[in-house]
Amino acid sequence: MADQKRWFKVWTSILSDDDFDPSIPGVLSSVGRFVLLGAYLALHGSNGICDIRKEKLFTMLQVKNIDELHAEISLKNVQFEEGKSDNSKFTVIMKNWRKYQMDSTGYERLKKHRKQKNDNGTREEKIREEKIKIREEKNKPPLSPLSGDGKSDVLLERFNLFWEKYPKKKSKGDALKAWLKLNPSEQLLETIISTIGRAKTSKEWQKDEGQYVPYPASWLNAIGWEDEYIPAQPDVSKNVQRINEVLAEMEELDAKGRSEQDCLEISSAIS
Repeated sequence: MADQKRWFKVWTSILSDDDFDPSIPGVLSSVGRFVLLGAYLALHGSNGICDIRKEKLFTMLQVKNIDELHAEISLKNVQFEEGKSDNSKFTVIMKNWRKYQMDSTGYERLKKHRKQKNDNGTREEKIREEKIKIREEKNKPPLSPLSGDGKSDVLLERFNLFWEKYPKKKSKGDALKAWLKLNPSEQLLETIISTIGRAKTSKEWQKDEGQYVPYPASWLNAIGWEDEYIPAQPDVSKNVQRINEVLAEMEELDAKGRSEQDCLEISSAIS
């Protein structure tokens, strides 16, 4: 409350307010109307909001009708709303009322009290703001790849290239949502594709025939292209096994060859 409805404050910041620029014709009339309206709200309103009959408002501000009211009083911090249930009234709203009109000493005491009451107020406020931001991001509709604009077409082409290179073809819809949310540039796309190539040769992605390759959406959301991938070591045991198999085949062929030669020699001796 503006000091128990006794006065209306005009702050020195009015001197730098664009609405009251001295170079604007008729600005002194705007200042007068602003002060008069503010005093009325301080006396009859609550927190900068007050209902007032049209005739009273027009007379006080020296205008003839609604059009002239909006033409003469075009201030960013003052809002006029016509009554929905009673069109003979206006609701006048002056923004930031508590900030500029509350008793300064009382306002400072209230701020200090709130701060002392919650030592972690700033931190908790940041946490709340972060939660709100996260909710807004989650509720924000993703850019539709079917919107037909050039940007969406390019984004969809980049996704198709990513999908072609990524080894696990699972949950494509979720992957597309993650891609649209990421909205990667051409440079980031190159980094992602290059990293996928390295990851395919890593022991993590090759283990158990690729069972540990993450779903594409999970990989994108986790910024997987910034992970470190350790190249898989060649499976020497398989190579040794194959060599042994080849040697065994050669020995078998060699033995078979010797047997055929012996038979030929015996046949020649008999004849």
